[in-house]
Amino acid sequence: RGDEIGSASRRGHGDVTYTQSLGEKIDSQVRRYIVLKSALSALVALSVGLTLGALDVDLAFLFALFSFFANFVPNVGAVVATLLPLPVICLDPTMSWAGGSLAILVPLVIHMLVGNVIEPKVFGMGLALHPVVVLFTILLWALMWGISGMIVSVPLTAVLRIVLKEVDHPYSIVIVDILEE
Repeated sequence: RGDEIGSASRRGHGDVTYTQSLGEKIDSQVRRYIVLKSALSALVALSVGLTLGALDVDLAFLFALFSFFANFVPNVGAVVATLLPLPVICLDPTMSWAGGSLAILVPLVIHMLVGNVIEPKVFGMGLALHPVVVLFTILLWALMWGISGMIVSVPLTAVLRIVLKEVDHPYSIVIVDILEE
C-alpha cells in the first residue's frame, strides 16, 4: 500500500519518504496563512499602538488591539481601525491639531502600507501566489461574498491552487501558472 497518497513508501536502500496527502497540503497552507496574517496583524497593532501612545492618545492600547483584529478584514478593517479613535482624538482638549492629524494619518499609512504592499508580497512568497493575484482575489471574493469573502479570499485561492496542481488537465496547469507567477 505504498502507492497511496500520504503513506510512507520504501525506495532503494531502506530510505523512507513521505508524500503529503491533498488534505495535509491544504491544512499546511491554511496554517501558514494564519501564521503570516497573525504576524502581520501584530506588526500593525504594535506600530499603531506605539504611534498613538507616543502622541498621548487615550486608550491607545485598546485601539492597537482593535487594529490587530481589524487587520484580518482587508481594506474595510483598516478604514474602521483608523477612524475608530477619531472621536477620542477630536474631543481631547489637550490634543493639538498637528498631533490629532498625525494620530489619524500615521495609522492610516501603516494600514495601507501593510495591506497593499507588504501583505501581498509576504503572502505571495509564503503561499506561492503572485502578489497581484492576492490583490485581485481579495477584490473578486469581495464582489461575490462581501466582507466575509475578503476574509477568506487568500486562503481559498491558496487551496484552489493546491487542488488545481493535483488535477491532471491542461487548463489546470495554465491556471496554476497564472496563480503562482
